Amino acid sequence: MTAPGGAGARGESSPVRPVAAIVLGALAVSWMILTVLDLRENDGAGPIIAMFGIPALAAAVIIQIVMMRMGERKRVPKAVLWWVLAVLPLGTLAGFVVAILRDPDYFIADEGPWMLIWVPIFIVVGLLLGALVWFLFAVPAAHSRLRPSSSR
Repeated sequence: MTAPGGAGARGESSPVRPVAAIVLGALAVSWMILTVLDLRENDGAGPIIAMFGIPALAAAVIIQIVMMRMGERKRVPKAVLWWVLAVLPLGTLAGFVVAILRDPDYFIADEGPWMLIWVPIFIVVGLLLGALVWFLFAVPAAHSRLRPSSSR
C-alpha cells in the first residue's frame, strides 16, 4: 500500500516524478541553448553542451536519485527507463532538428548532410558519460562518508 506522497510501507518512494522533472528541466535548458542562443558563439560550445553536458549531468543526477529512492527493491520502474532512454534523447534530438533548421550552414557546412548522423550518436554517448560522471563523483563521496575520520 502506498501513501499519498508515493512512499511505500518501508518508506521507499517512487523515483518516477523526480526523474520526469529532471528530464523536463534538462530538455528545457537544452532547447533554450539550441533555439535561443547563437550557436556560433564561444566556438560552438552551446551545441556541444546540449549534446554531451546536459544529458550527462541529467543522467548522473537521475542515477543518484534512483539509487537513493529504490531501497532494497531491485527493479527500476519502466517509467523511469522510458523517461531516461526515450524522452531525454529524443527530446534533445528534436531540439537539434530545430537548431539545424534555424542555422543549416553551421551543422552541414562543407562536409555534407551525412555528418548529421553523429548527433544522435553523441547524445547517446552523453547519456553514457552520465554514468561515468555519477561513478566518479558519487562513489568517492560515499566512501568518504563511510571512512572514520582520524584526528591527530
